[in-house]
Amino acid sequence: MAGPRNILITGGTSGIGLALVDRLSKRHRVLVTGRKISPALEAMIVQRPDLDFLALDQSQPEKITKTLTSYLEKKKWDQIHNAVLNAGTGFVGDPVHETSDKIAQTIAVNLMANIELSHCLFPYLQKTKGKLTFVGSTARKGAKNFSSYAASKAGLHGFARALKEEWRNKVAVQILHPGPTKTDMHEKAGLKLGMIRHLFASPEAVAHMIENSMGRNRFSTKMTSFQYWGGNHLLGRGLR
Repeated sequence: MAGPRNILITGGTSGIGLALVDRLSKRHRVLVTGRKISPALEAMIVQRPDLDFLALDQSQPEKITKTLTSYLEKKKWDQIHNAVLNAGTGFVGDPVHETSDKIAQTIAVNLMANIELSHCLFPYLQKTKGKLTFVGSTARKGAKNFSSYAASKAGLHGFARALKEEWRNKVAVQILHPGPTKTDMHEKAGLKLGMIRHLFASPEAVAHMIENSMGRNRFSTKMTSFQYWGGNHLLGRGLR
């Protein structure tokens, strides 16, 4: 489509989400959600009048849809062209020692909240025949010390695949799987990476690949530093 889009991005206060917000808010109207606003996003909002933030805590899936719909009504957004469900969490450790609270939080944020948000966003996306983009992870196929995280992302992939069939010819659905990325998520999860972190893709590189994938029709795409340096980011025009 030509002209500015209405775009929702969850988990857009840091890392890949913030880099994607930076790219898209230069040309489109963007609503960002997260548990709390970050200084980097706050500074960006000051410079861009079509960029806004809404506090949403995805660890409480049963509450977020009411908050979101109320805010969309206040914002006078009755339609959305693209929704990127990027927010996620995870904890590192031997699965034998994972507590039920941490397992529940991982599943709530990465899977349950995204299911709730998808149902909530359908009527907004249907009006534009828009696209719902889930951000998964290459870890969905299994990752040492990230068993619950891997399970939640595998579940998200299965949900996206089913939703793609349910919403055929109404709303496009895709899921994108970034590989290891230079964000603070690993530190938050309790993982010490050392020198290997230098081999990871930058958030800006992954955001570039995500935008290009949003402009294509592929259902599932893997995104790693190898794809980026191989020219993946040059194969699409992004969102216009």
